[in-house]
Order: sequence, then structure tokens, then C-alpha cells
Amino acid sequence: QAIRMWMHVLIAYPLDPVATTALANLLTKHDHAEGSLTIEKLMQEIPHSAILYYSLGNIHASAFRWEDAGQAFAEATRLESGNPDYAYNLAVAKDHAGDHSSALGYYKIALKLAQERPANFNSSLVMARIGVLSERSNAR
Repeated sequence: QAIRMWMHVLIAYPLDPVATTALANLLTKHDHAEGSLTIEKLMQEIPHSAILYYSLGNIHASAFRWEDAGQAFAEATRLESGNPDYAYNLAVAKDHAGDHSSALGYYKIALKLAQERPANFNSSLVMARIGVLSERSNAR
């Protein structure tokens, strides 16, 4: 039903990045490669859309492709630097990729941004992860 709804939106607004991203995310649950291709194709038409990079990062993350996810989230963060969710997902990707120093910085940025606008992550969990990464950093 959701796929049908987003298809109707895209019929009316063929280049709508939010509708395309939502549809690609729904389709990705079944086929990561197809979702990636859909997003990348739309990126050619709308190259400066942060939400498209964010969606691509989510697709890569769901396939445990952390380096690729990090690159996509970094571009989303660059394009929309005030978005706490983009910074958070970049931190998570860096964390999973083993770049804990960068992850720590982006977790802190995400928390700061979450004070300025709503975020879709649990700030308490982020603070706990910052504590763990800070302890590791100090132990070195």
C-alpha cells in the first residue's frame, strides 16, 4: 500500500526527491542493488539533494557497507550541515568502519545539532557511546 501511495506521488511529481527516496527505501528491503541504482539515477538529475545522499547511505548501511555509507552520509552532512540525523548516521558509519576518532567528533556534532532542531536518535544512547569512545581515546 505504501509503495502504491508513493507511486501516485511520483506520477504527479516525477522528480520529487522525498517520494523517490521513500519508494527506493521500501524497494530496498527486497533488493539493495536496485534501491541504490534508483537513488543514484535520481542523483544525476538532482545532484545536490542531501536527502538522496542520506537515503543512499541508509541503503549501504543496511547492507553493512560502512565505508560507502560513510561517504554518502558525509555528502548529506556537507549539503545540509544543520541536520542532526545526517551527522549521527555519519558517526555510526564511521564507528562501524573502525574510525572511532571521527565517529566521536560526529556524535558530538549530532548532539549539538539536536539541541537546535528535532532529531530521530536517542540522545542518551549517543552520550553513552561518546563516553565509551572517549575512554578508549584516553586509554591510548
